[in-house]
Amino acid sequence: MDDDPIIRELTKQSLEFLGYHVETTENGEEAIDLYRNFYERGQRVHAVLLDINVTDGMGGVEAGERIMEIDRRAVLIVTSGQIDRSLNHEMGNKGIKACLAKPFKIAELQATLSQFITE
Repeated sequence: MDDDPIIRELTKQSLEFLGYHVETTENGEEAIDLYRNFYERGQRVHAVLLDINVTDGMGGVEAGERIMEIDRRAVLIVTSGQIDRSLNHEMGNKGIKACLAKPFKIAELQATLSQFITE
């Protein structure tokens, strides 16, 4: 989930290059709806990337909290141009597994995902 269409597309292409199936959304509301649809159909979502700051709509932290209400096993990874240690600690308390600072490299994305995806 990212409100910037260029970042959304580049991240999608990077993930597909790594072999992942990717669905994208523009804001938190869409991300929650998409996750709920997969969950209700019994389809596993291996990880959710959420941009913390969204211009129009719900951001990643609130969306992550709502996704955790649907599925306590959700793997949430937030992205932001402004990540520091205090943010990492705060996110951990909200069920978020990792934070990626933008701009991130494909190797960083792959290393982060490999910590949580075993299939």
